[in-house]
Amino acid sequence: MSELDVWQQLSEEVAQGNLKLMIHRDKFDAAVKRLQDYIDEIDNLTFLVREVSNVSGLGGFQMGVDLAHKFSRKADGADGSIQQRLKDLADEAKAVQDVLRKAAIAYADTDAEYGKEFKDLEQGIKP
Repeated sequence: MSELDVWQQLSEEVAQGNLKLMIHRDKFDAAVKRLQDYIDEIDNLTFLVREVSNVSGLGGFQMGVDLAHKFSRKADGADGSIQQRLKDLADEAKAVQDVLRKAAIAYADTDAEYGKEFKDLEQGIKP
């Protein structure tokens, strides 16, 4: 199971009401901001990897041409490429943000619901 699968499963748990997250607003905001900064850095790296995806200058021999082609494919190829791994990392960070937000909202909704019930109970007890 990949990291992304784990976070998607946690998101489903939140949606089903099985996971809630008690938060301190300042810590929550800091965590979401850090994750966004991380995602932004990954996006910046994606542009840098594109710049180096065309490798040249390894000589005119076939071995040099083959090596340049392998390096280019590693930077911007399909499965296992640097671009793909950066995309995976960004998707994982976005999934973490999503779970944090949903779990915090679920907790706040539950807390508000209990608060209302407590007030209703308190009102019923008063003479």
